[in-house]
Amino acid sequence: LNESHGMRKEEREKQEAIETWTQIDRKPERERERERERERERERERERERERERERER
Repeated sequence: LNESHGMRKEEREKQEAIETWTQIDRKPERERERERERERERERERERERERERERER
């Protein structure tokens, strides 16, 4: 059960990331660069969070 919940959470995060990138692509170039950098940072943070959750499950 926990695993499927984790997968749904990851699927939702992937979908949110896709929507975020789509919105970023519609913005002016300078703004896009800043947004991309922020989004990459958020993705790294989510990845670290997933790693911590995997560690807790062990």
